[in-house]
Amino acid sequence: MTDTAQRVREVAAEEFQVSANEVQPTCGPEDIKGWDSTAHMRLMARIEETFSVSLDIEEIVEMVTIQAIIDTINAKIGKS
Repeated sequence: MTDTAQRVREVAAEEFQVSANEVQPTCGPEDIKGWDSTAHMRLMARIEETFSVSLDIEEIVEMVTIQAIIDTINAKIGKS
């Protein structure tokens, strides 16, 4: 697992108050209790802060799984 993937999982786990083991790449709002639209926006703000990136609304709306978040961040910071 990449550093980015691990950090995204940690941030999501902190935000949703669950174990990092519960936050898997395939997880989305239907898999993690408390991941509603408000929590999603808080998570996106934490992701922007953690990785020093700016996300546009289209990206925010499309990031509906942990893997989608990881992929978007990797693209933003130039990792593949």
